[in-house]
Amino acid sequence: MKKILYSLFALLAMCTVVTSCGDDDIDWNRGTHSTLPEATAAGTYNGTWEVFGEDGETSEGTFDGSVTLAAGSSSYIVNVTTVCSEVATASGETTANIAWSNDDLKVFSTVKNGTLAATINAEIVSGIMNLKFSKTIKSGRTSVTKFYQFKGRK
Repeated sequence: MKKILYSLFALLAMCTVVTSCGDDDIDWNRGTHSTLPEATAAGTYNGTWEVFGEDGETSEGTFDGSVTLAAGSSSYIVNVTTVCSEVATASGETTANIAWSNDDLKVFSTVKNGTLAATINAEIVSGIMNLKFSKTIKSGRTSVTKFYQFKGRK
């Protein structure tokens, strides 16, 4: 019995040795893109914001504004600064993930901070940014959600 257990453990050890010797180097720049997505997307996009009510369909107005993307503290991270002077809740800063999707760029983040919850989704196609986010603010026992949509170009 000891010989069988010893043989099984020896076989298991050999399998582990063989499988652990692979090439684990990751080349993040592999493919058709010679730059990181945060460097390509960096800049200020000027355009219009549209604000929607809690149902997500009733428009409360369209306003001029901008979105600025800047490279973050590490790869595949961007700092997002949104500005809309007419709608204070559409203005702010957050950190988001960015990635290539073929030749398009995707920006995404979920922020939870105390009584505030926000979700950001953006797509940059041919230099045009479409950004959507919702913001839910709790006040006592109630919470109010607004939806914001931005469209603009560098």
